[in-house]
Amino acid sequence: QTIVCFFREATERSAAQLVHERMFAMSVDMLGIVNFDGEFTHLNPAWETVLGYSLSELLHKQFISFVHPDDVERTIADYTSSTTTNNIRTFENRFLHKDGSSVWISWHYISYPQMKQIYFVARDITQERTNQILLQESKDQLQAILDSSGAIIGLKDLIDNRYILVNQE
Repeated sequence: QTIVCFFREATERSAAQLVHERMFAMSVDMLGIVNFDGEFTHLNPAWETVLGYSLSELLHKQFISFVHPDDVERTIADYTSSTTTNNIRTFENRFLHKDGSSVWISWHYISYPQMKQIYFVARDITQERTNQILLQESKDQLQAILDSSGAIIGLKDLIDNRYILVNQE
């Protein structure tokens, strides 16, 4: 009877584990675990889609080796400070795609110091960052046109009844 009960528990645990594995595999967000040695220990297939590397090229490698050189110092600082607490944190940095391009990534993660692991959900925000840059460039161009117009020009939000853009005349 003990064997049957154990078998039942193992079956239930296996079914629950299978559900988690399926959800992990089908997520469009990048999911994973990094150990306190800085190595990826678990990653889902979304990593292959976003960064172009196979899972075998990423797993058991130092995550910092994929970080954009300009972001290494602050990434190490954030990683190091995160290993002492288990609060949910957010962070943005760039990773290097296999083709050499940069991919902006937004991280949401939690550290488990007793397990010496960090669990994370990450998302490619490259397009959002690009859109922010393009929007700012458009605003700057519009401001330059207004400032060189030779007339006093303002743009007013009628709902909030406030000026949102005024030239320097």
